[in-house]
Amino acid sequence: MVLFFPSTSLRTRVTFEKGIYLLGGQSILFPTETLGKKEKLEDVCGYLNNWADGIIVRHRNIDVVKKLAQYSKIPVINAMTD
Repeated sequence: MVLFFPSTSLRTRVTFEKGIYLLGGQSILFPTETLGKKEKLEDVCGYLNNWADGIIVRHRNIDVVKKLAQYSKIPVINAMTD
């Protein structure tokens, strides 16, 4: 699972990471700011579709989460938005 969490997130991130581990999975953590780079979200999702089994994202902007879900062929879990 690929996780996008801000550096200030502690409890939610650790809870997801432990759950993934206990289910036999592996997590890869990126800061939420990674989604704000110049690369199109559609392209990012194209890569993640090939490399991951799911995306868990904690992002302030619900539109970013919706776009991830729109472009992804893998499940996208909203871990919290404003």
